Amino acid sequence: MSNDPKDPKSTPSGASEEDIDSILEETHFLSDQENMAKEAARLSGGPKMEEIYSNTSKEVRLKNQSPLEVETEDGPEVSVAEESAEVSTEESADKKEAEEETVVTLSPEYDEGTTISDEIIENVDSFAEAPPIVVRDCDGIDIDIDEEPEKAQETGEEDKPADSEGEAEPPEEDDGLSNFERLFGKPKPVGAVQTVVSKVPVYQHESRVEKLHVRAGKFSAVVENEYKKYIASPNPVISQNLNADKNGTPEEGEEKPSVKNVAKGIMGKIVAFFSSSEDDSAEEFKEKTIQIEDFRSHQDAKAIMNEVNSNIRKMFVNSVFTGVLFLLTLTLTIVTRIISETLAGNYLASILLTIVSLLMLLISCWVNRVTITGGLSVLKKFKGNSDTGAAVAAVAAVIQGIVAVIIPTEFFSGGQFLYSSVAVFALLLNTLGKLFMVLRVKDNFKFITNKTTSTYAAKIYTNEDVAQQLVSGTTQDKPIVAYQHETDFMSDFLRLSYSPDPSEDMASKIAPVTLLCSLFVAILYGIVAKDVWGAFSALAVMACVSVPVCDLLAVNLPLRLLCKETLSKNAMISGYPAVRQFCDTKAVICEARDLYPEDSITLNGVKAFTNVKIEEGMLAAAAVLKEAQSPMAAVFNHVAQSSGGTLPKVESVLYEDGLGLVGWVGGERILVGCRGLLEKYAVQTPSEEFEEKQKIDGRQVTYLARSGELLAMFVTTYATTLRIAQQLQKAEENGVSILVRTTDCNVTGEKIADDFGIFFRSVKVLPTGLGNVCKEITSVKEDTSRAYLATRGAFIPFLRSISGCVRLKSNISLAVIIQLIGVVLGVLLMASIALFAGVGALKNLEVLLFIVFWAVAAIVVPALQKP
Repeated sequence: MSNDPKDPKSTPSGASEEDIDSILEETHFLSDQENMAKEAARLSGGPKMEEIYSNTSKEVRLKNQSPLEVETEDGPEVSVAEESAEVSTEESADKKEAEEETVVTLSPEYDEGTTISDEIIENVDSFAEAPPIVVRDCDGIDIDIDEEPEKAQETGEEDKPADSEGEAEPPEEDDGLSNFERLFGKPKPVGAVQTVVSKVPVYQHESRVEKLHVRAGKFSAVVENEYKKYIASPNPVISQNLNADKNGTPEEGEEKPSVKNVAKGIMGKIVAFFSSSEDDSAEEFKEKTIQIEDFRSHQDAKAIMNEVNSNIRKMFVNSVFTGVLFLLTLTLTIVTRIISETLAGNYLASILLTIVSLLMLLISCWVNRVTITGGLSVLKKFKGNSDTGAAVAAVAAVIQGIVAVIIPTEFFSGGQFLYSSVAVFALLLNTLGKLFMVLRVKDNFKFITNKTTSTYAAKIYTNEDVAQQLVSGTTQDKPIVAYQHETDFMSDFLRLSYSPDPSEDMASKIAPVTLLCSLFVAILYGIVAKDVWGAFSALAVMACVSVPVCDLLAVNLPLRLLCKETLSKNAMISGYPAVRQFCDTKAVICEARDLYPEDSITLNGVKAFTNVKIEEGMLAAAAVLKEAQSPMAAVFNHVAQSSGGTLPKVESVLYEDGLGLVGWVGGERILVGCRGLLEKYAVQTPSEEFEEKQKIDGRQVTYLARSGELLAMFVTTYATTLRIAQQLQKAEENGVSILVRTTDCNVTGEKIADDFGIFFRSVKVLPTGLGNVCKEITSVKEDTSRAYLATRGAFIPFLRSISGCVRLKSNISLAVIIQLIGVVLGVLLMASIALFAGVGALKNLEVLLFIVFWAVAAIVVPALQKP
């Protein structure tokens, strides 16, 4: 029987002596456990330490170098108490200084002898002591640029520079109010006139500006904005001098605005306000509007957000109107079915119902005129888009309605039906799909334009050879590895957000084909049945059933729901291009501290093997763990804070796979790791039996050694959270493995699999070499990254977005297949019934239910597998 190394060995001599030894051993073990728990409570009792850096540069050093070869670049050591005292002193000084001086004045540099106009600098504090400057009169804002500056005349003061003064213009006589009073709405300032400035410096823009667009009544705001830019410019450049015109009154040939012209302009603005975006394409409007193609700088954020909000309002209004019209047409369809026999012999009732039905259909077409014109315009090139099917169905239903108005009695007596409700239903689903799209774009745009926190962009690792090594040993066969890194700007946002998806592509490709099929069946029906009027009904029903009504809604609805969920977790998926980019991801890179945050590790006990320099050794271990960014760094930070010491400088740190950390502090080697690390460096360790007794309930043991001497043993517990476990399990279901970079010997692949309930081959702890490669690519900060997928830097939202993209890709593919099957079956079924049984057998309510069935199937069936 073996006990603690410090206890003497016992020699059993009989049964009674064995019992006594067993009791003594149990007593010693319980005493050690109690002492270890007390020591752990004492060391971790203080508050958490927020920031203790062991060097001033705050850089992680993972170098396999001798400490004698590493140059010392850090400054002197600073204690925690001194740092906190300095910080508090600086904060109080800053607060006092902010209370005393509430206004900060920026004074640019000017060439000697430059005089500025009073209208420009009247609110600038730096010119408060300058002599008062008076503008005698001002009639206009037109200015001319002279080729050569005029010579200034002397005004009685010898110290005034000649190049900054101009000849004072005498004020014009006026019987009533002066032009100054009419222009500025206040009397002219009185006092001794000392200086009249007619030349003002003009600063040079950083980029060439040809025009400044000024709205009515906003000239003062533009002038103020330009002057603020001039003040804020680091090196103002005076490019030329401007001389005020002698007379700013309008010429005789100019025509003053009359009351009639003003009224005409007001009416024009009112009409433009109620006009749609299609009517805003006038040449004058195009000249005054700056078109923003995509999000290229944060200066475009306001204009883009205004445009997105405008689109949301339009789509919402269109959806509401189209929904109401659909309910009205559906009600009219049901009424028509109920009184169909009465309509066959009553001309007045027939003509009334057909006119009302046609009127509601025409209103629906007018509300969705952008959809109809956009869908029909591409047919001239025998192409289509997501609007073509709905546009063709609406036009065919309008033609049928016109025919029904012409011959209402014959139409209903022939057993035919109006399909206006089916066409309006297709327009309604098309508009709802667009509404969900623009809502997604708005929420995502708010995320990427929020500059209060850092933004991280997701990418696919492009080095296939290294990626193959990363996934080696896992269940994956393709080296497709995703990771995230920090970026300053997300580009191509609008293009990626509005890019077409497979459902739109499918609808655009089959639209010309289904149009030809509809025309063929209509012509064939007219020839076979010898019914020209019935051919228009055949065309209408064929055009309606050949529309994939959920081409937009079946994709944008689940994508909107996924984006809403990820946004709540601080992640953003721009659109279908992001889904396509990451749908084949096989593995993701993370850090061990992402799976085991600092609050998930608990210090259960501390066993000290020596009392010599134990506090210094713990401080050195805390510094080494902090440099290596180990998950256990937080535990040792509590120890360092409880001791009240200062973290020393770390000269180098090396992580040995599966063993632990080897660091150099003050010329001494610090070992923090498992038993194997101590045995490798010939450090005496306690017995394995003693160590195994500490590993109860999943606890882990970590040793600390300094200069070849064992100092202490730490017993810790790694807790797991349900949220992280659920996301890891969901990623495993979607075929995504986890690649973990760690500097903690206690974090192994088997432990992660057991803690989070996943297959052991679905997770891989990377060796040091590959871990350093992952650290290098994830620590890169780019100026611009493409806006596929973005996060705030946390791993779990990133993993949720990746697994969501993988699942959503298969759901979208399933929705496309369901819609395609519905269109093909609808065309074949309706064509057969029309040719063999006549269009009278194709009742409008049954056709509508057929389309509704396939629309619900395209949405509900893929949603059964939540992304």
